[in-house]
Amino acid sequence: MSQFANTTSLLSADYFELFGLPRSFAIDLDRLERDYRALQSRFHPDRFASASDADRRRSLEISTHINSAYLTLRRSLNRARYLLTLTSTSPADNNTPMPAGFLMRQMELRESMDDAKQHRDATALRRIKNRLSEESAAHEENLSRLLEQACDFEGATECVRMLGFYESLSCEVDRMIEAVEEAHAV
Repeated sequence: MSQFANTTSLLSADYFELFGLPRSFAIDLDRLERDYRALQSRFHPDRFASASDADRRRSLEISTHINSAYLTLRRSLNRARYLLTLTSTSPADNNTPMPAGFLMRQMELRESMDDAKQHRDATALRRIKNRLSEESAAHEENLSRLLEQACDFEGATECVRMLGFYESLSCEVDRMIEAVEEAHAV
């Protein structure tokens, strides 16, 4: 009998069930890490290098599922997106206009970023990065409230979309800082 005879439930479990976590935005990240390592040590393909082809394939399938679940739950924005898909609400499918104030804030941030980049001002870019982190944290707190207390999935969807903008801007600022620092190093 295969070592994977009772593993069908692993692949059919949602990501929270896989790690024995409640379906919640606020999760115990230490527990997630611990359970991830335990599952990977049990099902990692390297453990089945000399097993049958079927067992190697099954190990790879389970290990891939475990990795996907871990990467999704580890980051709060991905976890929120996943929670919303479990409620049949998908932020990716929502094309409603963003609030005008939020869009204006994005334009202001982009102008500040472009100005700092043009002046090769890594310090100004770091200040922008800090502001982005602070604003993101405030939106994340709001997202937690919307998901956990208000069960406002429409509001949570909008918040997830906003956090996606902040994440994108933050990555862009990181690239700008790197480019400015490289230019100063030359």
